[in-house]
Amino acid sequence: MAPKSSSSGGIPCLLKTIAVILAVVTPVWYFLEQRLESFYVFETDHLHDLAKRGIEAHGNDTRAIVKYIVDELSDRTETTAYINHDEEWVFNNAGGAMGAMYIIHASITEYLIIFGKQPNPNKPPFSPFKQTTNNPPPLKQAPPSAQRATRAATPPTTTSTS
Repeated sequence: MAPKSSSSGGIPCLLKTIAVILAVVTPVWYFLEQRLESFYVFETDHLHDLAKRGIEAHGNDTRAIVKYIVDELSDRTETTAYINHDEEWVFNNAGGAMGAMYIIHASITEYLIIFGKQPNPNKPPFSPFKQTTNNPPPLKQAPPSAQRATRAATPPTTTSTS
């Protein structure tokens, strides 16, 4: 009988390698997951306040709101290195909603985007409360004499019963 040769490879070796990798990676992953907030660049309360102030200051003017947000985030020393100053709008089709988005910041842990329609610098912002100057003139009423003549020219209708 031939002596058994010990196999140094195969499935048992592969399983041992996977087990060692998992034993090393899992605690590191858990450690990083518990400290995920320390990797965030922005504070949610500040961003919420900033968005509300931008809307209060500029109303429906999207370009001015975006500029206000980017300028204030650029002025803060903690966030200035992470801000995208090139206003490049990227088209996106997400869940059937097509629009454009301006990526202000993107990283593994967070992103800050403006999603919607790229503002047109040549067109004023839409406001449902503003009256446009291109309204047609109001309809003119016919003079009362013309109204009477029309009524007189129409014969009265009669109904007969049999």
